[in-house]
Amino acid sequence: MLKVIAMNCPNCGAHLDVASDLETFACAYCGSTIKVTRHGGTVSLVRIEQAIGGIKTSTERIAAELALKRLKHELGSVTVDIMSAEFDLQQAHDGLMPMKVFDVSYPLQISGERDWSAEPRHELVALIKWAAIAIVLGLILGFVAFALVLTVSWWRVLASRSARVREINESNSRAARTQERIRSQLQELRERAIAIESQARGQRMILDV
Repeated sequence: MLKVIAMNCPNCGAHLDVASDLETFACAYCGSTIKVTRHGGTVSLVRIEQAIGGIKTSTERIAAELALKRLKHELGSVTVDIMSAEFDLQQAHDGLMPMKVFDVSYPLQISGERDWSAEPRHELVALIKWAAIAIVLGLILGFVAFALVLTVSWWRVLASRSARVREINESNSRAARTQERIRSQLQELRERAIAIESQARGQRMILDV
Protein backbone atom coordinates (compact mmCIF):
# COMPACT_ATOMS: atom_id res chain seq x y z
CA MET A 1 0.00 0.00 0.00
CA LEU A 2 1.11 3.51 -0.74
CA LYS A 3 2.08 5.60 2.21
CA VAL A 4 0.44 9.03 2.45
CA ILE A 5 2.23 11.92 4.10
CA ALA A 6 0.39 14.96 5.43
CA MET A 7 2.19 18.16 4.37
CA ASN A 8 1.46 21.80 3.62
CA CYS A 9 1.65 23.52 0.22
CA PRO A 10 4.82 25.65 0.08
CA ASN A 11 2.89 28.32 -1.83
CA CYS A 12 -0.52 28.69 -0.13
CA GLY A 13 0.01 26.60 3.03
CA ALA A 14 -2.99 24.37 2.39
CA HIS A 15 -3.04 20.87 3.88
CA LEU A 16 -2.00 18.23 1.36
CA ASP A 17 -1.86 14.46 1.44
CA VAL A 18 1.17 13.41 -0.52
CA ALA A 19 1.51 9.81 -1.69
CA SER A 20 4.95 8.26 -1.28
CA ASP A 21 5.33 7.56 -5.01
CA LEU A 22 4.67 11.13 -6.19
CA GLU A 23 7.47 13.14 -7.80
CA THR A 24 5.52 16.19 -8.95
CA PHE A 25 1.91 17.26 -8.59
CA ALA A 26 -0.32 20.31 -8.63
CA CYS A 27 -1.77 21.82 -5.47
CA ALA A 28 -5.54 21.35 -5.46
CA TYR A 29 -6.00 24.76 -3.83
CA CYS A 30 -3.65 27.20 -5.60
CA GLY A 31 -2.62 25.18 -8.64
CA SER A 32 1.11 25.56 -7.98
CA THR A 33 3.31 22.86 -9.48
CA ILE A 34 5.16 21.18 -6.63
CA LYS A 35 8.15 18.86 -6.64
CA VAL A 36 8.66 16.26 -3.91
CA THR A 37 12.30 16.15 -2.79
CA ARG A 38 13.69 13.36 -0.65
CA HIS A 39 16.98 13.46 1.23
CA GLY A 40 17.56 10.39 3.35
CA GLY A 41 14.46 10.09 5.52
CA THR A 42 13.39 13.70 5.01
CA VAL A 43 10.65 14.65 2.57
CA SER A 44 9.99 18.26 1.55
CA LEU A 45 7.90 20.11 -1.00
CA VAL A 46 9.34 22.78 -3.29
CA ARG A 47 7.60 24.86 -5.87
CA ILE A 48 9.10 24.00 -9.24
CA GLU A 49 9.29 27.72 -10.05
CA GLN A 50 11.41 28.24 -6.94
CA ALA A 51 13.68 25.33 -7.79
CA ILE A 52 14.17 26.60 -11.32
CA GLY A 53 14.73 30.10 -9.97
CA GLY A 54 17.41 28.82 -7.62
CA ILE A 55 19.18 26.98 -10.42
CA LYS A 56 18.91 30.04 -12.63
CA THR A 57 20.33 32.27 -9.90
CA SER A 58 23.21 29.89 -9.27
CA THR A 59 23.96 29.69 -13.00
CA GLU A 60 23.85 33.47 -13.32
CA ARG A 61 26.31 33.86 -10.44
CA ILE A 62 28.73 31.38 -11.97
CA ALA A 63 28.44 33.14 -15.34
CA ALA A 64 28.96 36.52 -13.64
CA GLU A 65 32.10 35.29 -11.86
CA LEU A 66 33.52 33.93 -15.12
CA ALA A 67 32.61 37.13 -16.95
CA LEU A 68 34.32 39.23 -14.27
CA LYS A 69 37.54 37.23 -14.65
CA ARG A 70 37.40 37.65 -18.42
CA LEU A 71 36.63 41.37 -18.16
CA LYS A 72 39.45 41.87 -15.65
CA HIS A 73 41.88 40.27 -18.08
CA GLU A 74 40.54 42.36 -20.99
CA LEU A 75 40.75 45.57 -18.95
CA GLY A 76 44.34 44.78 -17.97
CA SER A 77 45.25 44.21 -21.61
CA VAL A 78 43.53 47.43 -22.72
CA THR A 79 45.24 49.36 -19.90
CA VAL A 80 48.65 48.13 -21.10
CA ASP A 81 47.74 49.17 -24.67
CA ILE A 82 46.69 52.63 -23.42
CA MET A 83 49.99 53.10 -21.56
CA SER A 84 51.92 51.98 -24.66
CA ALA A 85 49.94 54.36 -26.89
CA GLU A 86 50.48 57.26 -24.47
CA PHE A 87 54.22 56.54 -24.50
CA ASP A 88 54.23 56.45 -28.31
CA LEU A 89 52.31 59.74 -28.37
CA GLN A 90 54.90 61.36 -26.11
CA GLN A 91 57.68 60.00 -28.31
CA ALA A 92 55.99 61.43 -31.40
CA HIS A 93 55.64 64.79 -29.62
CA ASP A 94 59.30 64.74 -28.58
CA GLY A 95 60.17 64.03 -32.21
CA LEU A 96 58.85 67.42 -33.30
CA MET A 97 61.75 69.64 -34.36
CA PRO A 98 61.74 73.40 -33.62
CA MET A 99 61.93 75.67 -36.63
CA LYS A 100 64.58 78.36 -36.16
CA VAL A 101 65.21 81.23 -38.55
CA PHE A 102 68.95 80.52 -38.48
CA ASP A 103 70.47 77.40 -37.02
CA VAL A 104 73.60 75.30 -36.92
CA SER A 105 73.80 73.68 -40.32
CA TYR A 106 76.12 71.46 -42.36
CA PRO A 107 77.33 72.94 -45.67
CA LEU A 108 76.06 71.34 -48.86
CA GLN A 109 78.37 69.57 -51.26
CA ILE A 110 78.39 70.44 -54.92
CA SER A 111 76.03 67.50 -55.53
CA GLY A 112 73.51 69.13 -53.21
CA GLU A 113 73.79 66.52 -50.45
CA ARG A 114 74.74 67.38 -46.89
CA ASP A 115 78.38 66.86 -45.96
CA TRP A 116 78.01 65.32 -42.48
CA SER A 117 81.78 65.09 -42.04
CA ALA A 118 82.11 68.88 -42.03
CA GLU A 119 82.22 70.97 -38.89
CA PRO A 120 78.83 72.44 -37.98
CA ARG A 121 78.50 76.10 -38.87
CA HIS A 122 75.86 78.59 -37.87
CA GLU A 123 73.95 79.81 -40.90
CA LEU A 124 73.84 83.45 -39.85
CA VAL A 125 77.53 83.41 -38.89
CA ALA A 126 78.36 81.82 -42.25
CA LEU A 127 76.44 84.55 -44.11
CA ILE A 128 78.26 87.31 -42.22
CA LYS A 129 81.64 85.62 -42.66
CA TRP A 130 81.24 85.20 -46.42
CA ALA A 131 79.96 88.76 -46.77
CA ALA A 132 83.13 89.98 -45.05
CA ILE A 133 85.31 87.82 -47.32
CA ALA A 134 83.46 89.12 -50.39
CA ILE A 135 83.98 92.73 -49.28
CA VAL A 136 87.72 92.18 -48.79
CA LEU A 137 88.09 90.44 -52.17
CA GLY A 138 85.99 93.18 -53.72
CA LEU A 139 88.32 95.85 -52.44
CA ILE A 140 91.33 93.91 -53.76
CA LEU A 141 90.01 92.45 -57.03
CA GLY A 142 87.05 94.67 -57.80
CA PHE A 143 83.26 94.56 -57.81
CA VAL A 144 83.00 91.46 -60.00
CA ALA A 145 84.97 89.39 -57.48
CA PHE A 146 82.83 90.80 -54.65
CA ALA A 147 79.57 89.94 -56.42
CA LEU A 148 80.76 86.47 -57.47
CA VAL A 149 82.03 85.42 -54.03
CA LEU A 150 78.99 86.86 -52.25
CA THR A 151 76.53 85.23 -54.66
CA VAL A 152 78.12 81.75 -54.60
CA SER A 153 78.74 81.69 -50.84
CA TRP A 154 75.33 82.98 -49.87
CA TRP A 155 73.63 80.66 -52.35
CA ARG A 156 75.30 77.65 -50.72
CA VAL A 157 74.45 78.77 -47.16
CA LEU A 158 70.86 79.63 -48.05
CA ALA A 159 70.50 76.35 -49.99
CA SER A 160 71.68 74.53 -46.88
CA ARG A 161 69.13 76.42 -44.80
CA SER A 162 66.38 75.63 -47.32
CA ALA A 163 67.25 71.92 -47.14
CA ARG A 164 67.13 72.09 -43.34
CA VAL A 165 63.72 73.77 -43.36
CA ARG A 166 62.38 71.20 -45.83
CA GLU A 167 63.67 68.28 -43.74
CA ILE A 168 62.19 69.73 -40.55
CA ASN A 169 58.83 70.34 -42.21
CA GLU A 170 58.72 66.78 -43.56
CA SER A 171 59.77 65.32 -40.21
CA ASN A 172 57.20 67.39 -38.31
CA SER A 173 54.52 66.46 -40.83
CA ARG A 174 55.24 62.76 -40.29
CA ALA A 175 55.24 63.27 -36.51
CA ALA A 176 51.90 65.11 -36.71
CA ARG A 177 50.33 62.28 -38.72
CA THR A 178 51.68 59.76 -36.23
CA GLN A 179 50.26 61.79 -33.34
CA GLU A 180 46.83 61.93 -34.99
CA ARG A 181 46.84 58.17 -35.57
CA ILE A 182 47.87 57.46 -31.98
CA ARG A 183 45.25 59.86 -30.59
CA SER A 184 42.59 58.02 -32.58
CA GLN A 185 43.81 54.69 -31.19
CA LEU A 186 43.86 56.13 -27.68
CA GLN A 187 40.28 57.32 -28.01
CA GLU A 188 39.15 53.86 -29.12
CA LEU A 189 41.09 52.17 -26.31
CA ARG A 190 39.67 54.51 -23.66
CA GLU A 191 36.14 53.95 -24.94
CA ARG A 192 36.79 50.20 -24.83
CA ALA A 193 38.04 50.49 -21.23
CA ILE A 194 34.90 52.42 -20.23
CA ALA A 195 32.69 49.76 -21.87
CA ILE A 196 34.54 46.96 -20.04
CA GLU A 197 34.21 48.75 -16.69
CA SER A 198 30.48 49.22 -17.33
CA GLN A 199 30.08 45.50 -18.09
CA ALA A 200 32.04 44.63 -14.96
CA ARG A 201 29.75 46.79 -12.82
CA GLY A 202 26.75 44.94 -14.24
CA GLN A 203 28.28 41.56 -13.35
CA ARG A 204 29.11 42.76 -9.82
CA MET A 205 25.48 43.79 -9.34
CA ILE A 206 24.45 40.19 -10.16
CA LEU A 207 26.85 38.87 -7.51
CA ASP A 208 25.67 41.41 -4.93
CA VAL A 209 22.04 40.32 -5.22
